[in-house]
Amino acid sequence: MEDVATVTLTSLMLFGSIRLFIKYGGLDLNKSTVVKAHITNAYETIEESGKAQARIFAFNLEGVGQTLGVRRKYSLSSDLIHILKKGDYVTVYYIADKSQFNTDVLQIEKAGEVIIDYETYVGTNTSMASLMVFRVGVSFQGR
Repeated sequence: MEDVATVTLTSLMLFGSIRLFIKYGGLDLNKSTVVKAHITNAYETIEESGKAQARIFAFNLEGVGQTLGVRRKYSLSSDLIHILKKGDYVTVYYIADKSQFNTDVLQIEKAGEVIIDYETYVGTNTSMASLMVFRVGVSFQGR
């Protein structure tokens, strides 16, 4: 029974990592949704997943019907609350979806300066996929 559970979990991890590589590995900033608008609301929030917590800089833009958020490995979200404020005019590149809260923000620019860069977003998410593939390999090697 333990073998079936291990194989099932390993298969799910492998499938998840392949999905992440497909989603984030082939991203093209020029093909993302681009909005140039004023920030109407900006705040920091906490996202909980099991025991783990992640700080997220959340914001709303004129004409966008969902809240956008920036989740990064480093503590940038704390800095963003001081850099991006209500009323600021920004250019935001993101992956559009139908959710109320979207953390697939690829890049944010303000006054011609890149505040959040696309490469960091892609690197963070493909690193997560690489880690999952590594863990799958280790679990099979240990058999």
